[in-house]
Amino acid sequence: MSRSIRRQQQPWFTRRLQPFLAGRTSREILEISLALVAVIGYIDQLVQAELSLSVFYLFPIALATWYAPPPAGSVFCLLSTAVWVAVDINTPRPAAAYWLPAWNAAVRLVFFLVTTRILGLLKNSLRREKALSRTDSLTQVLNARGFEEAGEQVLQLAARYRHPAALAYIDLDNFKQVNDTCGHATGDRVLQDVASMMARCLRATDVVGRLGGDEFAILMPETGREGAQTAFTKIQAELIREAREKKYPIGFSIGVAVFPIAPKSLDDAINAADRLMYKVKTSGKNSLLFEVQGLPPPSPAQAGLDISAGI
Repeated sequence: MSRSIRRQQQPWFTRRLQPFLAGRTSREILEISLALVAVIGYIDQLVQAELSLSVFYLFPIALATWYAPPPAGSVFCLLSTAVWVAVDINTPRPAAAYWLPAWNAAVRLVFFLVTTRILGLLKNSLRREKALSRTDSLTQVLNARGFEEAGEQVLQLAARYRHPAALAYIDLDNFKQVNDTCGHATGDRVLQDVASMMARCLRATDVVGRLGGDEFAILMPETGREGAQTAFTKIQAELIREAREKKYPIGFSIGVAVFPIAPKSLDDAINAADRLMYKVKTSGKNSLLFEVQGLPPPSPAQAGLDISAGI
């Protein structure tokens, strides 16, 4: 789905206010919403019964519902109703009509709550749609687009504080043979098992994605050479063990690019790891190759090239 179409599905107030609200925290959004309630209530007090402003309370309610945690919308429904009631009580009216504030308050509160509920459902629907558009439907890890977006955020944060990061490019050896001899259903099961095993070995802060076909990538922030060697050696061993146990005729060519200071570009990191993976492919496959970026290329022994026996 194109970016323009996704923007059209968002409520109009989010599209109009996005530049102003971009980068603001939930607390700041709540403070803005509270200020709007106060301003609207003050204007409401000035005009009193001559002009109804109750619809304008929907602005702070909508902001709180869309940009703050779920309870905020309901809280602002009650707050807006309370402000409106305070104004309405002070509005002169015939003695026989003093029951009107309670009735009007109930009607407005229901209206505000229904609006909040609809916005909440729309927000959750868009959130689910966004998650699905970034998830590989077969393996349930991130797809190429999701990996790019998540990886860029992770690397930008690491680069800002000059922290290390490691990225691995993993290609399944002889995967075409699985599809040709065992069928695509078996091939799909292999990809699912591989992705599931990778996910089990990772930390919550790590990012794993299927870039296409039988190629995967793993990004580990806060990970230097020693940490990358430990982590990816374990992942390689688990992948090989899983393949042997399930008698999958595959291997794993893995290139790991380690960055003492994370690069700002995810493409640079992927290209570096892809280049290392290609070296493994041309050197016998089913191996693991590390390289610290920004340093002279080490010898295969220094780089940790570990040629494993074919499965």
